[in-house]
Amino acid sequence: MRLPFGRYRRYFALGIAISIFVASLGATVSRLSTIDTDFAEDFGENLVWSMAQNESELLRLMDVVGRRGEGDSSVTSGELQSRFDLLWSRLSILHEGDMASRLRAIGGAAQPIETTLMTLARLEPQILAVRSGDAAAARTVRAELATLLPGLHQATVLVSHGEIARLTTRSEELHEALLTALGLLVGLVLSAGILVTLLVTELRLGRALKIKAESAEAEARKSEQRFRDVVEAGSDWVWETDSEDRFVFLSGSLRELSGEDPKRILGRKREDLRLADDRDELNWAWYASVIERRQPYRDFEFPYSAAGGERHWGRVHGRPVFDAQNRFVGYRGTGRDITAERAASAAIAESRELLRAVIDAVPAIINVKDRASRYILMNRFQGEVYGVDPAAAVGKVSADFTGSEYGSGSLKFDREVVETGSALPFREREFTGRDGRRRIWWTAKQPLKDATGGVRHIVTVALDITELKATERARVNLARYISPNLVDLLAAKDEPIGQVRRQDVAVVFADLVGFTRLSARETPERTMSMLRDLHARLTEVVLARGGTLEKFLGDGLMATFGTPAPSGHDASNALECIISIVDAVAKWNRDRVASGEPRLGISIGAHFGPVILGDIGTDRRLEYAVVGDTVNVASRLEAITRRLGSPAVVSRVLIEAALSEPGAPPACLKAFAPSAAQMIDGHDEKIGVFVLEPSALPDDTRMTGMPGGLKPVADTRS
Repeated sequence: MRLPFGRYRRYFALGIAISIFVASLGATVSRLSTIDTDFAEDFGENLVWSMAQNESELLRLMDVVGRRGEGDSSVTSGELQSRFDLLWSRLSILHEGDMASRLRAIGGAAQPIETTLMTLARLEPQILAVRSGDAAAARTVRAELATLLPGLHQATVLVSHGEIARLTTRSEELHEALLTALGLLVGLVLSAGILVTLLVTELRLGRALKIKAESAEAEARKSEQRFRDVVEAGSDWVWETDSEDRFVFLSGSLRELSGEDPKRILGRKREDLRLADDRDELNWAWYASVIERRQPYRDFEFPYSAAGGERHWGRVHGRPVFDAQNRFVGYRGTGRDITAERAASAAIAESRELLRAVIDAVPAIINVKDRASRYILMNRFQGEVYGVDPAAAVGKVSADFTGSEYGSGSLKFDREVVETGSALPFREREFTGRDGRRRIWWTAKQPLKDATGGVRHIVTVALDITELKATERARVNLARYISPNLVDLLAAKDEPIGQVRRQDVAVVFADLVGFTRLSARETPERTMSMLRDLHARLTEVVLARGGTLEKFLGDGLMATFGTPAPSGHDASNALECIISIVDAVAKWNRDRVASGEPRLGISIGAHFGPVILGDIGTDRRLEYAVVGDTVNVASRLEAITRRLGSPAVVSRVLIEAALSEPGAPPACLKAFAPSAAQMIDGHDEKIGVFVLEPSALPDDTRMTGMPGGLKPVADTRS
């Protein structure tokens, strides 16, 4: 049966309508499904929360670094490493993957993440190297980390706004799709159930999306509040300006750090706060040019008046801020009061100038070189010796001024210090300066080490001892004519020995036996050579026992013990010297016999008592004299050695003086035995004497009973 055309037309129209509805419904369902999938993915990973966590983790890392610099023992290097790794991992999530793609879709939000990652990669060695109590290193690291906060905060705000805008757009798209579906349901009653079900489902989804959007907005507000709380607690104040450089935000810490009231500054430009007496036009012109070019800046320093009227100094850092459309909206940055820091820097500079002045005032060479032996400091004295401006010497080596021979020696010593890490002791070096003057330097080198123990610099100190060496040679030559202890005494005084005084001393006379007959048979040259040999041996013995060689008496000598100043053991020293003289002459005789020469004897007399000490002579020629009866008695005792058949005769007074000296009795007393009292010229009474016992004599001397071949008493008494 054929249906009317109009009916077919309605069926056709209905089919078309149903087809359009189905197509629209399919498109609507597809569209809703896409929106649902996007929202499911978006809220599976909350981008706003992740951005807020980055700021929090950065602040925690700054707090850990600060506490470690303050010496907080609870902050270990492991905790520092852990905080750094956690921040790095959170940033890395936003650097790669789906969240990174979503972040890059928000204009200006991805760049702070990239900047923060690169900065952290650069700062990682410094962060992990902060030692407990190293406040300076901690402040440096915190200062660089603090520059990352404004960027991260701006990125968080941009993400929050972007997410809200995106969610709003998605919600609007969803509502449009729902309205389309409702319109189609009017023409398709049979599909009402399905359409209603879909509409209910989509409406529920819309409400969920709205709730999530509101939750995201609330979280963004909380994140912003947390950021402001951290800003208020920071060691620097945080500020923001608008596009005309007027302050729109100042953290409350400004009042604590500088005494300024933030409310007094809001709405004003930084240049409005410039002091009337601030004449640094170049400084402010530079600031104005940076702001005009909208460039980031660091370390802009300027004076300002604190709340109490005191003159303070501030230092600020700033970065330009742009919105999502890359429009300039102002600056954001940090600031701090550096009044104390500038005062400390001025004090350090003054100390450096003072140190440099002291170094330049020292009449000795002082310099500092690097590891390559290049000068980094030379004092004025060395510059005058080298004939060079000390500033012009920086970067050059010693050979540039002293020639290759002397310079190569300096380079060798510097390398030894660098390679061994040890100081070089003082040593003599000869040098001829630009003035042609020959100098003798007493030079030492010392390493300056860094925190790791490596040698970083070499310090050289050199004293000009040319005059000292000349004086030393003069003293050596003088000591050939005067006893060394007298030379030392004279050298230490501006005037001669001083006033005449009386003092107890030991006096020793020694004389060769048989020298007169021997010298008559020898040539003058051999006689003088023999005397010089003897005198050298006896002088060594006297000086070794602390004696003063008063004079040579032809083939003998006179020595004193206790001049020019008493030692407390002068009597003991004199007795020990007598035994040493006998031993020295015995050895000298062995050498002579071995050479075919005859043996000679020695006779020694010694006494202890008061003498008169002082200078005699004129202003042109002075002589240090020891005179008195004690000297005469010692000489007389030397003369009676032949009568007593002993090489040495000493007074009982000398023996008793040795016994009365502090400490244990000297061992040399055992070598002397008492003898009969003796009459001597010039005295009315006999004096007690001791003689050197045969057992104390050397073996080759003891063979004849007397040293030097002396005959027994019976054969020599006249």
